[in-house]
Amino acid sequence: MVHFEPTQKCQASCPMCDRNKNGGAVNQYLTNRDISIEEFKIIFPIDFLAQLESFFFCGNHGDPILCPDLIPMVKYVREHNPNIRMWITTNGGARTAKWWEELAQYISFVNFSVDGLEDTNHLYRRNVDWNTLMNNVKTFINAGGKTTWEFLVFRHNEHQIEQAKELAYSMGFN
Repeated sequence: MVHFEPTQKCQASCPMCDRNKNGGAVNQYLTNRDISIEEFKIIFPIDFLAQLESFFFCGNHGDPILCPDLIPMVKYVREHNPNIRMWITTNGGARTAKWWEELAQYISFVNFSVDGLEDTNHLYRRNVDWNTLMNNVKTFINAGGKTTWEFLVFRHNEHQIEQAKELAYSMGFN
């Protein structure tokens, strides 16, 4: 298994994230760098990919969907290991419908980090627009994508757990 962080970019400013200072300014030690598809191919040669069972795109300092070459990376992994289990964890608040439709063709599943409903998700997932997030989720699911909803519980959203479960099931989350 590989856990890989392809970017230091993220549009969100979550208060407890190492990427920023309490939900504010970006950590001065980060460069907002992305790994390119060319670098990715050097880091992960074909023979290495072929022996893997799973590949996890995540981020401690960035959201993988903000990496410009994420889909080429996912395609490259899938091409050289068709049976690999490959997933992404994201706040889901970026990219176009076309991008999410294409991603659904290659990725095993996406773990959407959604911490509440429309009136509370933004309290922790700052700068994540609810409508964009929900449109991206719907687009991905409608394109055949498999999903999970990861919900961090806080005092401000704990009363929404059951509602969030109902919404998740009604939308087609796995």
